[in-house]
Amino acid sequence: MTSAFAHLGMIRTVEAGDRAPREFSALGRAVDWINSPPLTPEHLAGKVVLVNVWTYTCINWLRTLPYVRAWAQKYQQQLVVVGVHTPEFPFERNIDNVRRAVRQMNIEYPVAIDNDYSIWRAFDNHYWPALYFVDSRGRVLKIVRELPPWRMAIEPRAHAVIELAAGALKTRDLKVGDSVDLAPAA
Repeated sequence: MTSAFAHLGMIRTVEAGDRAPREFSALGRAVDWINSPPLTPEHLAGKVVLVNVWTYTCINWLRTLPYVRAWAQKYQQQLVVVGVHTPEFPFERNIDNVRRAVRQMNIEYPVAIDNDYSIWRAFDNHYWPALYFVDSRGRVLKIVRELPPWRMAIEPRAHAVIELAAGALKTRDLKVGDSVDLAPAA
């Protein structure tokens, strides 16, 4: 048995009453969407969501992409992956460039275009890439970086968090400090 999320040292919660509405509301301020019609808080209510903040020229994001893409496919019944493209450089604001990158990199999950940083600011984000889980009750769980960002996707503990989030957040009211059994089901 392995300790809970907090003991993994990988996530912290942000109270839903304080922050979740602001974060989900920010998704509605995306300037455009790729691979999906605009997603709203109503579309995502009751679902576990992985928000992936990225920009297509970020080498660290490129290193995480195969893992996020695989999670989106493997857990598609339990998890909604939403990419948020927030540009670092002026040429990354060109939506055609982002569409081309999404197509070339075989990204099939919804991507919000965040050219004005409204989603970035709502999540109080500070770097690319960033991964945020939103549980079925709207609480934001942020993966805390103990390692360089690109290593998070390949760190075995991150996979344990993905496994838990895909299932347990849908059915339980998890809080940091809760004990969760990471052993395989018998």
